[in-house]
Amino acid sequence: MLSRLWRSIRYGIAAKFYLLTAIALAALVVLAAASTHFASQTRTAAERLYGEGVVGIQTVTELEVLFEQHRALITAAPALLDRSRIRASRLAVAALNARIEESVQTQLSRSDATREILLQQIAAHVPTLSQAGDRVLMLAHNFAQEKALAVSEGEYAQAANVIQGAMEGRYQEQIRQVDREVHRLSEASSGLMLWVVASALVAFVLIGPVTLWAKHRILSRLGKITAVMHRLCNNELGVDVPFTKALDEMGDIARTIDVFKGNAIALGLTHLQLDAALNNMVQGLCMLDAQHRLVLCNDRFLEIFRLSRQDVTPGIGLSGLIQSIASANGFPEGSAVQFHKAYIGRAFVDGSDSYQQEYPDGRVIAVSRRELPGGGWVDTHEDITERRRAEKQIAYLAEYDTLTDLPNRNLFQRKLTEALEVAATDQLAIFGLDLDGFKTVNDMFGHSIGDELLRQVARRLQHCVGEQGMVARLGGDEFAILQGGQPQPHGAAALALAVTEALNAPYDLAGNQAVLGASIGIAIFPGDASLSEDLLKCADMALYSAKADGRGICRFFEPEMNARAKARRQLEVDLRAAIAGKQFEMFYQPVVSVDSNEVIAFEALIRWRHPDRGMVSPAEFIPVAEETGLIIPLGEWILRQVCTDALSWPRAIRVAVNLSPVQFRSPNLVQTVFTALAVSHLEPGRLELEITETTLLQDSEAILERLHQLKSYGVQISMDDFGTGYSSLSYLRSFPFDKIKIDQSFVRGLGKLQDSLAIIRAVISLGKNLGMTTNAEGVETADQLRILKEELCDEVQGFLFSPAVPLKETHRLLGLSRSSAVIVA
Repeated sequence: MLSRLWRSIRYGIAAKFYLLTAIALAALVVLAAASTHFASQTRTAAERLYGEGVVGIQTVTELEVLFEQHRALITAAPALLDRSRIRASRLAVAALNARIEESVQTQLSRSDATREILLQQIAAHVPTLSQAGDRVLMLAHNFAQEKALAVSEGEYAQAANVIQGAMEGRYQEQIRQVDREVHRLSEASSGLMLWVVASALVAFVLIGPVTLWAKHRILSRLGKITAVMHRLCNNELGVDVPFTKALDEMGDIARTIDVFKGNAIALGLTHLQLDAALNNMVQGLCMLDAQHRLVLCNDRFLEIFRLSRQDVTPGIGLSGLIQSIASANGFPEGSAVQFHKAYIGRAFVDGSDSYQQEYPDGRVIAVSRRELPGGGWVDTHEDITERRRAEKQIAYLAEYDTLTDLPNRNLFQRKLTEALEVAATDQLAIFGLDLDGFKTVNDMFGHSIGDELLRQVARRLQHCVGEQGMVARLGGDEFAILQGGQPQPHGAAALALAVTEALNAPYDLAGNQAVLGASIGIAIFPGDASLSEDLLKCADMALYSAKADGRGICRFFEPEMNARAKARRQLEVDLRAAIAGKQFEMFYQPVVSVDSNEVIAFEALIRWRHPDRGMVSPAEFIPVAEETGLIIPLGEWILRQVCTDALSWPRAIRVAVNLSPVQFRSPNLVQTVFTALAVSHLEPGRLELEITETTLLQDSEAILERLHQLKSYGVQISMDDFGTGYSSLSYLRSFPFDKIKIDQSFVRGLGKLQDSLAIIRAVISLGKNLGMTTNAEGVETADQLRILKEELCDEVQGFLFSPAVPLKETHRLLGLSRSSAVIVA
């Protein structure tokens, strides 16, 4: 019995591992017992640490945070001058009072004796703290800032300091408690570490010799066997297999590997022959013999036709293979027979055949066949469906707009060129269209709604044009129409009327209603131009003219438009150079007080000294600057220059600057104004910004928000050209303007038109009632000034006093103003 056990241990690998496992288990039992004992001690110390130290610190910390927030709000209240912010602070303080009271009462209900003393000290002073804080906020709300500061630094600070001192004392006691518990936890951990080290040493002494023995008798031989297997897998078939004569399990493994080696040598040649045909191909391959039976196929072939190895076995006939393909891909019944007949009917040309096969599921497979010596053939199959689809998509994208499915600019130009080549005597009309108001809809409802709007516009245009021509989307909200087969220009005029009526009809956009218009420019072939590029340019110029004349109208091309377009392009080039070259200068027109007859402000007006043309009127270049976006950098320069120039005047003199609607669309406008004031050190109250009703019509909520930001900083806000719009009164209700300026068209009618006097009288009365200053522009005669003075208008300006003058001339005007002389140019 003992000899058999010894033989098993000596020659058996399993017996050696059983012995090693028993020794390891014994060492683990000792280590587990020690770990359990000291883990219990550690957990007990940790519970005391958490319960007596951490929770206590957390309690103090939570209260300390609440009191710090309370103190920050009360301390900051005397410095607040905005009642809305004071109200917000009062709400926040009320919430903190409730949280402090709730936290103190909660902690009192579950605290120990030591912590209860701290909480009672805090609770005793909380009412005093809350009452003093409320007094500070009430005084700040009534703008009694000095009294609020006195309460904040006196009664409130005394209560807060007492509470803070109590919390700091308790905090230090909790820290000391945590130190004691951490020391106990450290002692328990040290004991556990000692036992772990001791158990590890015991395990090493017990397991080490057996492990070395097992490594020599098992692992080293297993490593050599593994290395042999790796070499065989790498096709190194000449390697010798060791331990084939051993009597243990390792010998069994070695002898099995030796058999595997012999089989691998026998199969090696076959694998080499098949590697070239199967393993290195990206196409699906199948080989058939002379009797039309399958010899082999690769995985790619199965993947292309969605087959499994069970469906396709060597020896299956061609008809059965095609039937399996039809069944696996859901082809219609009877299609397998048709595919088989068509396949067999194909003939080899010089031993090969290539074609593309379209399958019922929409896929396209490229097939290449080659005859084999002795009969049979090899097929390769490649799925080119995606390639064909991509080619079609690329071709589509090159000539069509994916959003509206309309021809794009490339296809439109090609079709136009082709139409011109065959229309030697026929007349053609080219339409350029821009949607009026599309950007507003896109910004208001989002890009998805904007895309749907463009699709509806495309459908309406196609319905209008019908078979008369083609519609294209050139980009953005720009469309084009090619009209043929109609007498011109009557056909184009009729189509333009139909398009205008169709596009003006309301649009239903996901429950939102939108109304748009369209500006249309038309060029006629051959009268306006004979080349496609020239015709498109003529249509663009006509479209630009339509938009310049007020939008929503149609214009046919006229030769004069070309000259105007060239002049406009040149003006834009010169304007960019002028901004870079600083060719601009600020002029100032005085604003006179009706009561004192003195200059109280200047209105800033920009002048452009062109190096070749001399003075260029702002009415000529400002619209171009707005359209091209150059008004943004130009406006920034104006604000900086005006604020700097105003520093040379007495502090009582203000300066007014007109702001473009385009500037208000810029999100950086408020920052631009603040920067100009900060750099120049000009007082905000001396800067007056003038806006028109057109500005408010764009996006009233966003504009009003920016106006409130500027006004809160101290900048004066005026409504210019009051009374010329449709909704001026409604805007006076939504924003407290500092000044309303009466448009000069009403001032010119004084003494001539009775309604002008009535309007001016009503505006002045409105301004008085709303607490707004009234300013009359364009005063040119003494009679106009007399009437305005009788009607109690506050301020006037115009040529009666002075035109706009350079900065150096303003000092002379201010000198005349101080002498109370009437200023006349």
